Amino acid sequence: MAGIDVLGVGQAGSFVSGDYLSAISTQSQTLTLAYNPTRVENFTSLAASGITIAGGGLDEIYFSKTGLYNVQFSLQVTNNDNQEHLFYVWGAINGVSIPLSASILSIQSTHGGNKGHVIAALNFFISVTAGQYFNLVWSGDNTNIAIETIPSPANPIPVSPACILTISEV
Repeated sequence: MAGIDVLGVGQAGSFVSGDYLSAISTQSQTLTLAYNPTRVENFTSLAASGITIAGGGLDEIYFSKTGLYNVQFSLQVTNNDNQEHLFYVWGAINGVSIPLSASILSIQSTHGGNKGHVIAALNFFISVTAGQYFNLVWSGDNTNIAIETIPSPANPIPVSPACILTISEV
């Protein structure tokens, strides 16, 4: 597909005009304790301008400009228990939870020998000052809840990463 810009970034006439980040995490992540806030970590940048990934766990998303940003993400959430469990996800700025940003999902139990699965796909706007960082934070009511990278079951189905994250300046 020569000449097609799949990401739509970095070329004249593209739909992205401000700072942006497209990143994934392929690191499966588990809870050590129920209701323990856990940062989504080990992000790898696929494309970026003005937004960087840092921190010891590669879990801090830094902004070079003050502004309003649209944060979109999807998480591959699994449940390895025979009971349904609750999954929580929210945003934080400089390590402080953003008020009114939490979402709650029920993750189905294992069935037919397969883990319960759901995609937590959400977006929200955040207002940041240059130099601040954003974290995506999650938890659950049971340690059988996880964020997992799911391998391809067969060609041509691609791997499903634990997290897909995009951020764009509004």
